[in-house]
Amino acid sequence: MAGDIPIRNLYALLAFHWYERGLATLADVTAVEADTPLELLARLLIHGTRAQLRRGLHREYVEHAEELVLARGAIDVSTTVQRGLLPRRVLHCRFDELVADIAVNRLIKATLREVMVASVPADVRRAAAGLALRLEGVADVPLAYAVATDFTLPRAARSCVVLVEICRLIARDLLPDTHGAGRRLRDLGHDDERLAWLFEGFVRGFAQHRLGSGYSVGRTQPRWSLFRGPDEARALLPRMNTDATIRGGGGTAVLECKFVREPFRVVDETGDRIKLRSSHLYQLFAYVTNLEREGVTPITGTLVYASVGRGVTAMFDLGPTALAVHTVDLAAPWEELEAQMLAMLRSALPWWTSAG
Repeated sequence: MAGDIPIRNLYALLAFHWYERGLATLADVTAVEADTPLELLARLLIHGTRAQLRRGLHREYVEHAEELVLARGAIDVSTTVQRGLLPRRVLHCRFDELVADIAVNRLIKATLREVMVASVPADVRRAAAGLALRLEGVADVPLAYAVATDFTLPRAARSCVVLVEICRLIARDLLPDTHGAGRRLRDLGHDDERLAWLFEGFVRGFAQHRLGSGYSVGRTQPRWSLFRGPDEARALLPRMNTDATIRGGGGTAVLECKFVREPFRVVDETGDRIKLRSSHLYQLFAYVTNLEREGVTPITGTLVYASVGRGVTAMFDLGPTALAVHTVDLAAPWEELEAQMLAMLRSALPWWTSAG
């Protein structure tokens, strides 16, 4: 399924995913130009690196130790004596220096250097080479080493988060596989696992963007309100985590997002008759009914399936609980996908009066 997603829609998944996390503003989806997922990521890397250079590379204080004629920072008396530096009028000093040669910048530079020799258009390779040269003072390290280095970005470096994610996505496409048998065959456009993660963020980001400030969109953890029993038994229950809970306009909507190759169960040889997968429906039903028991009303629940080709829309009135199923076709042109997402939101939030 993933391989059928147009580049423009891949960009939408990325853009709304980052927007939902407050990491980026939304650009015009229709303006993106790329022929492959790797080219898309490479162009995003180049755009992001240029923006980061305009702001200034992130720098951190790193401790250095050096033998100096003039004292700087703290004098390491013990080392100075042990090395016999005093007769030479030299001091062993330890000091902190603000440098750009840190893990995040090494990762960006290493990824740019890989793009320089990747199967992307020549203008992309040239741009990557030019940017790599501008990262002066940043050491050249292999991409495999840079991406494996564990580091935590401080709040001041929040602008680097998207760049780091782009670098890691590119690295998964370009690095040899774990058996050393060459490049991975699955790029972003063919990786269902990564796309499922992006799809959830896309749905939340799209909802927040289109619904506006009067609505909150996020993940919640409903409690097992229907449970009656000892704490030992309660501890065995799985934790419930919604993919998206929308609050506002006087109601609550729970969205459960599914990016699976076979969203429905086929019950005949022709494939015309399908049924919902019981585990998906029971999962959503558990979320909604437990929230209702907590006094969250009115409330709706919607299964949102990423699909290619097959369109399904259905609503179920299960007593006080209203559930629905909506597919959104990720292979459709962006304008159609956008319309399907808006229709899903109007169904999930019948009290939403905006025309979108």
